[in-house]
Amino acid sequence: MKWILITDRLPEHGQKVWYYGEKPYLDNLVLRDSGTFEIEEDGHNCFLGDRGGFLSDYGGSDVSHWMPNVGQEEPAPPNVELPPDPNIETVVLAKDENDKPFFVARRMRKDME
Repeated sequence: MKWILITDRLPEHGQKVWYYGEKPYLDNLVLRDSGTFEIEEDGHNCFLGDRGGFLSDYGGSDVSHWMPNVGQEEPAPPNVELPPDPNIETVVLAKDENDKPFFVARRMRKDME
């Protein structure tokens, strides 16, 4: 199964999905999670995470890619290139019950602050 750009097609309301998104305004947070896609009453799109939290299109979309979740293992992230920067480190902010990272951020290296 392949990742689908949200600009190409959106999931159906209530569909179980894997989604990938970035929140550069939150310490460059990168999130890949499973959840449900919903269209809110006000027309906004929302990806509700199975582990809590959500990503929506309020003020611009946080989700860039999605794929149907048909019970498959967690997919590898889409081929999204983040520019290399020797001053930036990748940090795992949270892990799931299987010790797999699911909140990952890119931030200024501590020795550079």
